[in-house]
Amino acid sequence: TVEELGEFAAAVTKGKPLTDCAEEMADILLLLMGHSLAMEIDLKAAFEDKYAKIMQRPSRQGRLGLRVTEYQPDE
Repeated sequence: TVEELGEFAAAVTKGKPLTDCAEEMADILLLLMGHSLAMEIDLKAAFEDKYAKIMQRPSRQGRLGLRVTEYQPDE
């Protein structure tokens, strides 16, 4: 799983075509789905819970869209 994430990160940082990035993302999704089935985890419910938490955080516009973070800049 970590290897697949590394392949995706490499595709993004090396500026590879979006089709390559999409293929690496699909690999990660397949692994996550397989692990969730094997572990009997409701991945949809876990995603929805996490998404709700993240959406409560402050956001800022970045190169890849809105970035939601718990980072608090020094003022």
